[in-house]
Amino acid sequence: MKQNYTYIGYVKVNKILKIVIMLILVISCMLNAYASEIKVEVESTTARQGDHIAVSVFGTINVDTLNSMVLIFNYNANRLKIDSVKGAVNYAVKCSNPTMFDSTFAEYGTLKVQCSEVQKILDGKICTIYITCLAGSGNEALITPTIVEVDDSTQTANLIAGKITFNDIPVLPKFIEGLGLPSPNPFGSTITIPYTIDVPTNIQFYIYDLVGRLVQEFPIAYKIRGGYSFYFTPNEGELSNGAYYVVMKTDSKVYTSYFLRVR
Repeated sequence: MKQNYTYIGYVKVNKILKIVIMLILVISCMLNAYASEIKVEVESTTARQGDHIAVSVFGTINVDTLNSMVLIFNYNANRLKIDSVKGAVNYAVKCSNPTMFDSTFAEYGTLKVQCSEVQKILDGKICTIYITCLAGSGNEALITPTIVEVDDSTQTANLIAGKITFNDIPVLPKFIEGLGLPSPNPFGSTITIPYTIDVPTNIQFYIYDLVGRLVQEFPIAYKIRGGYSFYFTPNEGELSNGAYYVVMKTDSKVYTSYFLRVR
């Protein structure tokens, strides 16, 4: 009987220990998730061509250390022109005029916002983007947050695009076949390369190093007239730091641009 009681006691203690360990793991995961919670959402609104609008970027920036921050957005440059980005003392971006890099190619734009005066914020404003609405194709435009870097480290984040709906008559644009500027450049994990097609064609992309060695070849695709983006994310350990060429081959021409990989 004594042995049975001992065994039953051992089983009970073992179960209690398992429950305690599980609770510790759950609490630890919850604390870690809370300590590195990042959400960036862009406000949706309506507008007409010629309007000057202020679009709020809001959410949560809650990380253990926060000395500097970089936000990168993609947007429809055929209908939107970025005028400025503003921060405030009660925003996550405290810089009144944060450093701003804005590049466009055909229908696509990339906005990079950088500030070293930042603070944690919970469900509040991050910054405000001031925009001029242009005449162009389509009845809506997106401003999409794509990357959040904290202290030079890319963070996992909940990123939600904002949509601007236009109450006007769209204007059809003209397209010139070509390859745009890679962004961000230099890049760490994923780079976006805009391009346009005028006449329907087969296209194929290649990545070369500086001495002309083929690094990666991508499948042939068929594209009709319009603006597009080529996204390149190297596999882990596949692409060392340095300069590379991206080549786009169509049925009629070959286009070349370059980028830097820095991690």
